[in-house]
Amino acid sequence: MKNNDTPRVGRPPTTSSTQIATVALELFLERGYDATSLTDIARRAGIARSTLFRHVDSKGAIVWHGQEAAEAAFRESLATAAVGPRWRSAVTRSLIDSLRFPGDDLHALRLRMALIDATPSLRAHLHVTSRPSVSLLADFIARCTGAPPEALEPEILASTAWWVAIEALFWWAREGTGSPDAAVRRALGLVGFPDDALP
Repeated sequence: MKNNDTPRVGRPPTTSSTQIATVALELFLERGYDATSLTDIARRAGIARSTLFRHVDSKGAIVWHGQEAAEAAFRESLATAAVGPRWRSAVTRSLIDSLRFPGDDLHALRLRMALIDATPSLRAHLHVTSRPSVSLLADFIARCTGAPPEALEPEILASTAWWVAIEALFWWAREGTGSPDAAVRRALGLVGFPDDALP
């Protein structure tokens, strides 16, 4: 019987957290998130399980690594946005500036978004964890428009902007060329959220 803690032979070992995440995301897409184990990831990365556990403690930690930092960046961007009549553009800028997981290069971002898009349990998790950011966006829109925070309009506008941006990233991961920022900007423009900072 093979020892599951023995790294796979034939490839240089993967040693950084970023490299391990990329290997794992590739394997999740190849085999399916639920069908892939941490042992599979360690083997593909060419490292021992004990080495892998020094970097991550679960599959979810690989997928969602950086989510909290991305949400913090969004909160900071929105907090510095001007409250006023150009609020739609401010929403667009905040979403474009921050709807990424820190540390992802374009390849890792494409893998991550494609995986979430293709995995119902991960999509459901994103829906739940996005709720605070959508609420924050609704509060900003309410302050800009003078609507009560609990009114329908800010909630619908915030949800629309947020999920259009997310769906644009999913589309970019599946089909798109160019930058993810351009895809998000284009999608938000289609539903009335322009980027006035552009020429």
